[in-house]
Amino acid sequence: MSSQPSPSSELLNYIRMARRGVLIMLYIIPVNILLLLIFITLVALTENPLLSLLYYLLDAIIVLFMVIYGAHLQQRGIRGIGWSYNNSTLIKDTGSLFWYWVIYAVIPLFGLIFLGFKIADIAEDLYNMFNIKEFNTAISRWEWSAYLAIVFGIGYIIAVFAMYNTYKGLDKALKSVTLQ
Repeated sequence: MSSQPSPSSELLNYIRMARRGVLIMLYIIPVNILLLLIFITLVALTENPLLSLLYYLLDAIIVLFMVIYGAHLQQRGIRGIGWSYNNSTLIKDTGSLFWYWVIYAVIPLFGLIFLGFKIADIAEDLYNMFNIKEFNTAISRWEWSAYLAIVFGIGYIIAVFAMYNTYKGLDKALKSVTLQ
């Protein structure tokens, strides 16, 4: 088991960075809903069918930017936590996390399968390090989102709850590290 480091500003920054990356991923769904409502309103007002093409293009650009930026922050933050605690398993698990998020953005069905299992492994490492129950809950939710990715809506709904638990776990980890 890894030893507990003193709460350095570097460790706090890594936890904040990972938490911010997860939060950006949580915002993808409300942004999609907002874009859809704007699109429906514009189509109703203008009755222009070309707006659907504009909607899909705009949605793809915004979501892809959010996924790339959020995945980068999440991977860098979690890898930094692994470095701070000298946890080689966590560092190894975050190696492909960014690419799994990109696959998820491009091919959501298959991406959620890979992503769910990868983040479940990462949540398990974080649970072993911090012993925060939200990470334990996130493990099972990420696994279920991967199992139910074939049933499109259910896997995504579970993934939102898994992301929320991951965020809450990182939030509690930040608080526990600052109290040390």
